[in-house]
Amino acid sequence: MRVVVDTNVLVSGVLNPHGPPGRIVDAILAEAFTVLYDDRILSEYRAVLARPRFGFRPSEIDALVDFVEVAGESLIVQSLTVVLPDPTDLPFLEVAASGHADAFRPLEARGLAPFFAPTGQLDPDWRMYFNRFAVVISYLYDYDGTFQSNVLKSG
Repeated sequence: MRVVVDTNVLVSGVLNPHGPPGRIVDAILAEAFTVLYDDRILSEYRAVLARPRFGFRPSEIDALVDFVEVAGESLIVQSLTVVLPDPTDLPFLEVAASGHADAFRPLEARGLAPFFAPTGQLDPDWRMYFNRFAVVISYLYDYDGTFQSNVLKSG
């Protein structure tokens, strides 16, 4: 599987190794999928992980980001002319598109919110989207299982 890992997922996985983001970091380290990246993404990983509030040592940051760099796939991307709800997602979308990632959907995408509501009207396009995958990994805390239940209703 070819994936682009959002910085929030990476940081959350290192901070909480026993939660869903931690499992994603475990999969990265086990080379269970190919992490796609470019220089902007690696720079963002390093900058965010180096924030003092996280308390990571520089050697820990280097070890993780260097591993992604060696085990993953570096890309030279084509610029996209799209407007995203969060413009900082653009490098991730460009890498996903250029590297033929298996899928890319930002959390802010229209139609996803009902999947987090117990009685939400599930968007048919999102249902078909989730139905394409044997495994759906969410790094969000699904305290009552609503998201998981709604994804399972997709097929």
